[in-house]
Amino acid sequence: MNRFDRVSVPRDLAPLSRREREVALHVFAGLANREIADALGISEKTVEAHLGSACTKLGLRSRAQLAAYVARSCE
Repeated sequence: MNRFDRVSVPRDLAPLSRREREVALHVFAGLANREIADALGISEKTVEAHLGSACTKLGLRSRAQLAAYVARSCE
């Protein structure tokens, strides 16, 4: 279990898979890809793939945009 397991899913993040949401929340928390990979027990390349998928689904182009999107979604 990670620290985001009990976070309710904001409606704006609903298009994302569970793992994409976890990665997005970790990005919002300021973790680097390596730290996210370690926290979730996945490879850094898998983190990058989840970030890319999440950004594509939400129409975003960067990690910073994803973090800002999550911040607005969690208000």
